[in-house]
Amino acid sequence: MTSSSVDTIMVFLVLTNLVLLGIGRLGTCIKVVAIQGIALGLWPLVLHGNGEAGHLWVLSALTTGLKGIAFPLVLSRTLR
Repeated sequence: MTSSSVDTIMVFLVLTNLVLLGIGRLGTCIKVVAIQGIALGLWPLVLHGNGEAGHLWVLSALTTGLKGIAFPLVLSRTLR
């Protein structure tokens, strides 16, 4: 893992936070936060994704599922 790919992911997360500041619609904010959740869920695989650690894949799948899919779905349903 090179530091440039870590820097790229961090820049992406900061830019999505800046996008959140400019969005006025709550539904769009939920979608942007879901994209951030997916990026954060894949973070362990990007940092240590050598394919040897099974618990790393489970951690990444659970985090992506919760932050990127389940929580935004609950928030969207609540918004309706």
